Amino acid sequence: MDKIIEFTTSSYTVARIQRYFGVQTEIDLDHEGESHSPGKNGDLLSHDCKPAGENANDRDIANKMLTDDNVSNGQFRYNLRSRSKQGDPSRGNGAPAAATTQHSGDAEFEKQASSISGNVEYTVNSKFWFYLFHFGGIAANELFLSNFIPWCWWNLSEWVTRRVLIVFVVVTYLGQGAKDVFQMPRPSSPPVAKLESLYGKEHGMPSTHAMMIVCIPATFFHFTIERYQFPVSVALVITCSIYFITCGSRLYLGMHNLLDIIVGTVSAAVMTVILLPYLGMIDDFLSEHQYGIIASLVIGITMAVCHPTLDTWTDSRDLSTLVAGVGTGTFVGRWLKLHYGFPPVDPTGPLPMEIPPPDLVWWFCMLSRTVIGVVVLLATKLIMKPVMYNLIAFILGMPIDEARSTTLVVVQMPRVFFTSLLLAVNAVFLCPILHDMCGLL
Repeated sequence: MDKIIEFTTSSYTVARIQRYFGVQTEIDLDHEGESHSPGKNGDLLSHDCKPAGENANDRDIANKMLTDDNVSNGQFRYNLRSRSKQGDPSRGNGAPAAATTQHSGDAEFEKQASSISGNVEYTVNSKFWFYLFHFGGIAANELFLSNFIPWCWWNLSEWVTRRVLIVFVVVTYLGQGAKDVFQMPRPSSPPVAKLESLYGKEHGMPSTHAMMIVCIPATFFHFTIERYQFPVSVALVITCSIYFITCGSRLYLGMHNLLDIIVGTVSAAVMTVILLPYLGMIDDFLSEHQYGIIASLVIGITMAVCHPTLDTWTDSRDLSTLVAGVGTGTFVGRWLKLHYGFPPVDPTGPLPMEIPPPDLVWWFCMLSRTVIGVVVLLATKLIMKPVMYNLIAFILGMPIDEARSTTLVVVQMPRVFFTSLLLAVNAVFLCPILHDMCGLL
């Protein structure tokens, strides 16, 4: 058992997987040295997942550069640059030398990765795995799903999407909270090459990407098959393919170890199985009961306030608050829609219903609904951000500049929660009204 735990938590296991899929470094992976273990070295990852020393801000300032000239010449250059002790131009030391390798078709991959403990230079030998796993990393991104779910609401099925949303909110909230409870570090670098920096400040276990990619496709296809004529075999192939690509991406990009993914997968599967029988009852109560809107607000605000890090604003808490606001706003908007006489747009008939093949009219309406929805949500976000900062600064009696720069929970929690709440209300209440006015329903 000890060997299994050691294997699933070892950063060297992740590094070997990266190497198998074509991410080459100069690290010797045949001899696991203690100097590469998390938390044993002042320059390496500590238990609270924060980098130490002069590289503390490396992750914040890492950036990707894709040069058009290189693409047009059949070459692909990709740099992740950080202010490392040896490579910060502001220190006059120049940038570290980049490792390169020749790829088939005269495409050159040039890699420099900002890592938790410094820089690990690496080369990518497979363009296919590079793009496939980067796509997998995006597919279960919470921010991507927060935009994908409204699209499903406008263009596919409200009935199915509402149930998917409940699972999405519960699983994401608990997963992000668990990160701050366990406070497990991500794979250390070296030996792991960091190909992604977006979630570098979050803790590792469990992998919320794994949790999302288990619960969302499973819920979506479960209720799609229940309501519509959809092939089970196609649903299984799509679900399994997305799962393996997404979970593989977390290892390939150096963001999680095997145990993080295993824990995320098992916990999400258990939560999904527990929630599935009750989703219809929850949906009906929050949407149709006369006190459903009050229940939605109470549950959402409680979720936003009662987080494991009560007095600290973390990246995990930011996402937990965002999904709590999205879930609350969705059912507030749905309640308003039903109680003010706007009929549901889902088709009715004997189950399972046939899915009509998309024609030119459907494509036109889908694109039009999406454009209108995106414009409404972008306008809402642009308006709400300054409004919330000014309102919170006024209530708390602090300067507006201080409110914008602070990480105080009393400022960030209401800003994120009520902004995402209004975004969701507009997505499910205002946008369908505009779609109906334009004859797109």
